[in-house]
Amino acid sequence: MFDLLEEAGGLKNVTITDGGFTLLHWFCYKQENDECISLLEKLLDKNIDINAINWAHRTPLMSAVKLNMTNTCRLLL
Repeated sequence: MFDLLEEAGGLKNVTITDGGFTLLHWFCYKQENDECISLLEKLLDKNIDINAINWAHRTPLMSAVKLNMTNTCRLLL
């Protein structure tokens, strides 16, 4: 799925909602994603801004910490 999104040019505009959510924000929104580290690594390889702030003034790391996503936090740090 990631490869299809990349081929379609979906990774060029990394802010995907009006609230300022990036693909990293969406990744850190579900605790289950903490087991999908290979996807997170692909997102990070695309130089998506890990310090992007959404409408609630939260970074992806802040969301990951809130959900106790230890694998995700380790990579984001």
